[in-house]
Amino acid sequence: MPQLREVLPRIAVEFERARRYERTVTVAVFTLDPGVASVPAGTGGNGLNGAAALGGRSLAVVLASVVRQAMREIDLVTCDPAARCCVVVMPEIGLDEWRRSMTRMRQLCAARLGCPVRADIAVFPQDGWVFLDLVDAAQRHALADKPQPLGEAASNPAL
Repeated sequence: MPQLREVLPRIAVEFERARRYERTVTVAVFTLDPGVASVPAGTGGNGLNGAAALGGRSLAVVLASVVRQAMREIDLVTCDPAARCCVVVMPEIGLDEWRRSMTRMRQLCAARLGCPVRADIAVFPQDGWVFLDLVDAAQRHALADKPQPLGEAASNPAL
């Protein structure tokens, strides 16, 4: 799974295109519930037992992998293991599409990982003009909201 510094040039190109053609870009940040230190072996929703428990940074990489498999080909997915999160850049997606996508993604990630996952967004240009500012804005949404139980709507107040 690519780290942020590896994907940053492609993200810059996408933001240039969005500015040029006056399109929106949605930045979603998937984070693990802060109370989850690790996931015990065999808790995935696929009916198979895992070989070992996952925790910390490796769990963030698995989260990013699950997200990458379920996103569109044009979406850019990157992993930040230190922050235990996955950042997704979704060009030209509206709020309604985002709602459906994030609800589906949260359910899928929770089923495959066996732990709660938060999904928060920031939208270019409404929430900021710079990619890293958008990531910070999405994370501020996450910190401002209370964690929600599994299966409810994404934590963003827009839902």
